[in-house]
Amino acid sequence: MGAGDGSGVAGGREPDEREAAAASRAQEGCAECRDALRLAPDMRPHCAVSVSDAAGDADRAKVLVRAISQTACAIAATAAFVGPTAASAQAGVAFPAPGEMTFSALPVQLPAGRTFTLREVMPLAIWGGELALQRQSASGAWRTLVSAPVRPRVVWLHWFVPASWRGQRMTVRFRLESGGKLLALSGSYTMAVSR
Repeated sequence: MGAGDGSGVAGGREPDEREAAAASRAQEGCAECRDALRLAPDMRPHCAVSVSDAAGDADRAKVLVRAISQTACAIAATAAFVGPTAASAQAGVAFPAPGEMTFSALPVQLPAGRTFTLREVMPLAIWGGELALQRQSASGAWRTLVSAPVRPRVVWLHWFVPASWRGQRMTVRFRLESGGKLLALSGSYTMAVSR
């Protein structure tokens, strides 16, 4: 069986090992790789399932890493295009003295027209506690914006920041109660509502 006797596959010749491997890889993988492998048997396909067993674990790992990085880039680009729908923070609460609490990393800017979430892990368990975020009005009175129970060390404050507050600065504080009794009060913090 030679090159010119009419036997074999294409052009009257037997397929070599490279073409046979490409043909077997063309049976696997995505449609894009199958089409490309038919046209260019030496091509390295991008999908992980189209790499033949003969390619080895190193080649398979390279293809998987490439596919994962392409997927991660696509997810990041989608998230950047869609934009954030909420803001979240963990402010680092501490109790320096009885009746006092401080926050070390409280955000200084809140997103207007979006939900702001503060997740806080208390340094000690507080059974039946409730943490409130309060805003100071122009008259000096404190009004509770949102409150949430402490369970028993973790508290989640979810607050929808009104879009009408866009561009305003406000003074806020935190109040921790249990059974209607004041346990701790924070100092005042200034926050701005983003435009």
